[in-house]
Amino acid sequence: VLEAVARNEVLSQVESTNVYNLTPVEYFTAALITVFLMFAGMPGMKMLVMERSYGLTKRIEASPVKLWQVVISKFIVTVILSIVQFLVIIVLTSMVFKNYWGAPVKNILILFAGIIFAVSSWSVFVSAISKTPASADIIGNLSVLLMAMIGGSIYPLSSMPRFIRTASKFTINRWAMEGFMVIFSGNRGLSVANYFYALIAIGLTLLLLSTVVIKLRRS
Repeated sequence: VLEAVARNEVLSQVESTNVYNLTPVEYFTAALITVFLMFAGMPGMKMLVMERSYGLTKRIEASPVKLWQVVISKFIVTVILSIVQFLVIIVLTSMVFKNYWGAPVKNILILFAGIIFAVSSWSVFVSAISKTPASADIIGNLSVLLMAMIGGSIYPLSSMPRFIRTASKFTINRWAMEGFMVIFSGNRGLSVANYFYALIAIGLTLLLLSTVVIKLRRS
């Protein structure tokens, strides 16, 4: 594929060791699983936007409900939807594609928690900056596609320019994909802790920005 894309350019073939020893299906599962989870967060992000367009937000503002409670409520709904979809993905990939899920349960749960937190935070952020359900759809879909491209879910990061590889560090897809590659590798000596911390950092940043945006809209 890379040779076809390069056309008549001069190519140099470099032999490298397959660190993770993944099958093609496992590699593409690691690349695309976050994309599916991000799409699972779309219904949750539209809730806040629809409430705002229907005037429900103003009623909530007049109630004794705290700002953080509004944000957390949407966050919890998105987490539940993401958990259901993640379980479906595990069943399908293990039964149909025979993906390896024999990694320590602790690693799977840690990485899953980090991804769900980051995706749910992203969902809340998009809903906070969107003014209408239509704009939420546009921003949500475009951001999913953009992070998939920059994060390596569509095209290998190793073939991307250096600035793209640097920018990928700020995407959910980059850390989630590499975390799942560790899990599918079956190498129990590898840890997913670094990927978990990166996902939590991204999620906390998005939640903080969401709170600021909602607070500005209230004022």
